[in-house]
Amino acid sequence: MKRLLAMLLILFSASAALVCVDESEWPCDGPAAEFAFGAASYAGVVHGDYVSFDITYSLDVFGSGWADVPLFGSELLVEDARLDGSPVSLSVIDEFLVCSEVKCTYPVVGKRYHLITDAAGSHTLKVKARAKLLKGASIDEFSFFIPSAQQTKLSLEIPGSVAVNVHNEFGKSVEQRDGKTFVTATIQSMENLLSVSWGAGEAVPSEVKEPIVFADVSQLVTVGESSVKGSITLSYSILQAGVNQLRITLPDTVEVLDVSSWRMSEWKEDVSAGVKTIIVFFGSEVVGSEQVVVSWERAVSGESFATDVPEVTAVGVRRENGFIAIASKDSVEVSEQSAEGLIRIDATELPESVYYSADAPVLFAYKYLNHPYSAVFTAVKHEEVPVLTVAADKASIITLVTPEGKMLTKAQYSVRNNKKQFLQVILPEGSELWSAVVDGEPVKPAKSGEAYLIPLVASQKSGSTLRAFAVEFVYVRDAPAMQFIGLHEFVLPSVDVAVSELSFGLYAPASFEYPAFWGLDREYDSYVPEIYSEPSYGYGYAPQAAPASMDELLSARVEEVSEFAGAVEEARVKGVLPVQVSVPEKGDAFVFSKALVTPEQRLTVGGWYLGGTVAAVLLWAVFVGVAFFVWRFFRAFGKGKKEWKMLGKAGALTVAAWLLVSYTLVFAVFAWFIAGFAGVAFVVYSHFTRKRK
Repeated sequence: MKRLLAMLLILFSASAALVCVDESEWPCDGPAAEFAFGAASYAGVVHGDYVSFDITYSLDVFGSGWADVPLFGSELLVEDARLDGSPVSLSVIDEFLVCSEVKCTYPVVGKRYHLITDAAGSHTLKVKARAKLLKGASIDEFSFFIPSAQQTKLSLEIPGSVAVNVHNEFGKSVEQRDGKTFVTATIQSMENLLSVSWGAGEAVPSEVKEPIVFADVSQLVTVGESSVKGSITLSYSILQAGVNQLRITLPDTVEVLDVSSWRMSEWKEDVSAGVKTIIVFFGSEVVGSEQVVVSWERAVSGESFATDVPEVTAVGVRRENGFIAIASKDSVEVSEQSAEGLIRIDATELPESVYYSADAPVLFAYKYLNHPYSAVFTAVKHEEVPVLTVAADKASIITLVTPEGKMLTKAQYSVRNNKKQFLQVILPEGSELWSAVVDGEPVKPAKSGEAYLIPLVASQKSGSTLRAFAVEFVYVRDAPAMQFIGLHEFVLPSVDVAVSELSFGLYAPASFEYPAFWGLDREYDSYVPEIYSEPSYGYGYAPQAAPASMDELLSARVEEVSEFAGAVEEARVKGVLPVQVSVPEKGDAFVFSKALVTPEQRLTVGGWYLGGTVAAVLLWAVFVGVAFFVWRFFRAFGKGKKEWKMLGKAGALTVAAWLLVSYTLVFAVFAWFIAGFAGVAFVVYSHFTRKRK
């Protein structure tokens, strides 16, 4: 029963979804909460030129999240507001018509007080406010926007004996006593307007009342290379009586593309004496707020041209003021030639509906209070220069080398693409492309000369930038089998796009030593670049069981790669999508890097290696030589003394033990050079000692 009652309240209320221009701003950090007004009462007392009100709302907030509750219009001056007896602040927010898949929010345009709360449950909101009294020759009146509620009550105390007319009332009671008139009425608040008028006499006939219309006009003008486009938003406040049509005038130099309004039935265009009149028709009389949007366009030509801002007039309104924003797109430079009747303002002072709808920088911003006004601008088209339409933020390349000479390479490029159709890839000589994957999906590569063509996709927009996607390909290259000693040259693939950062990881057999590399910067403290199959899921390695030994592991890997190469060769078919291929990432790892790689660069990493037997023999030769050198040094320095001979033997054994523990050729050579330096120092010392004798 409670659930049904809540749903009925929502249907009879103006519950609204929370609308945000930027979802990163508060209170857009969570889902919006629904709300409903149960009852509303307005108790007013007329004082001279204003009416004081005690306003009470019965409010229900459903669920968790922030509830953005529209209240009354900014025509009221709020003196105090309390939610459940505690002081609360009300926000003044520009209202716009916003529709979701289910419903539209309040069709109210203009500034309006809002209560923003995350407190769920039933609440009582009490507000003290003042409304300005419009005093006429024989009739006094006031009007302001109100929220829709299940039940709206009005009580009003007016000095003197007067006849009272309450707009949209269901039932009215008038009592005159003590020189005052007391009015109570039930209001049809679905019209979002509370309007009361009174005057001397038996009654105030409603048919003599004329509508009072105010208009706020906002115009965004965007200057492009071939046309000038504009969007005009007219926000009407219609008081006292309804209207069934609105008229807007424009110069006949613009072409009206579209006219839209929430309650519009149709629109037509009439041209006379150089003025274009737009007539907006409504199916029934409109009271309250209404928003009309007019889109226009004007064709331009030439390398430079002058264009003016069309003067928009809301016909038949009591007051009109507005804002104008000038923006420029493409390579057009806009400068102000003249501006009359306009006040220059900062772009941030524009209404949010204009400021946030501009898809180009706002160069000039104005406001006006009266007609006429004019503004003329000069536009100059500049020649466009070629720019990059595709770029790679990062390239990660991994190569596995086997003792048999096979080099299996997997390359992945993080690409941002605007219009390029193919990525052109040139592989090292003798290479064979195995697979290609773009944004996680296999693709069919083509070939043009020595270059492979990998079809690209267009990057999706992410805010104001393009989202990067992964382009991945795997190829194999046969080289001579590794010998006891030799040189290796690793030629990296080249692509026809610029690469901001390149990382190259090399996995070499653990049974071979690589004393030196050249070609790219060596990264000693970095990990091998990570390449992943599904870019949307991030980086990571799958857990693997530890091998019994590195030699055993590499032998197994070599066999796997060889068998896989044969299987791939047998399975290769033209016109069929390739499968994804993974590279075994095992062995001694070496990492290299380079920043800013241009398309014409061909990168190469070179290195020399020593086989297991050669390295072991050379290592033991160094051990023996260093140990003997140290022993001879201490023996000669001690001049036959027993203690020095013992120290020499201990030193030789210590150096030999250290080299055995390290068991790397690089450290062995380093130790040999240290020992050699010590020997040279000893020779120099002995030479000068003998001369003094």
